[in-house]
Amino acid sequence: MSESKDSSVHISNVVGGTVLGSVVQGRDIVVNVRSGEQVVQEELDLRQVEEQLGSHHPALVGHLEKLARAYHDLGRPFDAFRLEQRALRIVQENIGPDHPDVAARLGNLAATLSDLGRPEEALPLVQRALAITEAALGPDHPDIATRLGNLAATYYALGRPAEALPLEERALTITEAALGPDHPDIATRLGNLAATYDALGRPAEALPLEERALTITEAALGPDHPNTAIRLGNLAVTYRTLGRPAEALPLFRRALDLTEKVYGPVHPAVVVELGNLAATISDLGRPEEALPLFQRALDITEVTYGPEHPDVAAHLGNLAATMSDLGRPEEALPLVQRALAITEAALGPDHPNTAIRLGNLAATYYALGRPAEALPLEERALTITEAALGPDHPNTAIRLGNLAVTYRTLGRPAEALPLEERALTITEAALGPGHPEVQARLGNLAITYRALGQPDKANQVENQLKKFEKRARTAGGDGDPGDVDA
Repeated sequence: MSESKDSSVHISNVVGGTVLGSVVQGRDIVVNVRSGEQVVQEELDLRQVEEQLGSHHPALVGHLEKLARAYHDLGRPFDAFRLEQRALRIVQENIGPDHPDVAARLGNLAATLSDLGRPEEALPLVQRALAITEAALGPDHPDIATRLGNLAATYYALGRPAEALPLEERALTITEAALGPDHPDIATRLGNLAATYDALGRPAEALPLEERALTITEAALGPDHPNTAIRLGNLAVTYRTLGRPAEALPLFRRALDLTEKVYGPVHPAVVVELGNLAATISDLGRPEEALPLFQRALDITEVTYGPEHPDVAAHLGNLAATMSDLGRPEEALPLVQRALAITEAALGPDHPNTAIRLGNLAATYYALGRPAEALPLEERALTITEAALGPDHPNTAIRLGNLAVTYRTLGRPAEALPLEERALTITEAALGPGHPEVQARLGNLAITYRALGQPDKANQVENQLKKFEKRARTAGGDGDPGDVDA
């Protein structure tokens, strides 16, 4: 049974000119990373101003936000959140609740809430920020694009990419009209729109956007800028989704190298690149190399965000899947059980990430020889995924395929067959006929035909699969048909 490892894309969330660090939902970096010594000085400056002017003076706001950015740079989002709350209160007290400056502070606070795994609390803040900005500046101001992007990023975090898409498209249109086609902010908009297409199972549409975003960023900011690392990583995610992990691998390595040079080896910004690099190495059949990278990503995330953050669940799931790949499912089981509990508590029972965790747990039961326990988990995962992402999404095909394998293992191949056929149709339509996932579906379908006593149909499918493998070898590929479950 195949269960995909999570990929993390950077959703860039630029808020009112103030840009903060992030983990799964990375934002573009436009501030210099501060050292610990600089942060100590900024803390002293804040205390001095507070002693001179009092705790509610508007002059404090700049110092609060400067220190909050520094805390984000150092991977201390909880400390940043406390300061952002204070800044918002002071601004509202001094200029009222409907000023555009309030919208900027609402956006900062909401972005940090999403970082902390609390997007449901962020949603009303970004909605209010958009309403304030539109009322004050009109529908086509560049700040509207920022607010739209923030709202879209929150929907993305909530597992609602279909609602994010029109917001991202409008944000891109506004930004291009205001700033021209080659501004670094255009790269941000392109990257966010591409990530949304990826989440909707449309990676072929994401690819040219990611490529253009990388070109703009390198030209504007240089090859060693942290935003270039974001673009490299997002482009690599799309290559991986398109079944091209060998092309993704060097991009992920470069993105990780750039990010570590800026932030150091234990910053949460490094986690995205670590996890993606590990998943790609695992795709290439090297789980023993992936395991320590996944473990490192988990360790950094737990230290930064605490043990109950949804990103912790993602890294637990990836670590567990790799242990199963290495033939250690009994060690994987408590990890996936914990990951599911965290995700349900943080994101709710109907979030697409909950379906991923259910699938991971089911795959672990399957690896342990307990398919009857896997079955209800796969059925629930399919229901959630279809409701959240639609009947034709590639993730729906994964759920259908895994459920079919479980039915077949339980001696119910007649129930598996229509699921296998539907999974193949979806995957071919979404990813193209030459994608490794299509080859995996063909392999599983052939096995099901044989289980049903239909060897002629099985032979036809296997001949089709051999043609794929031959073309892959001729093109210089490795001929790997993907995860074909016997």
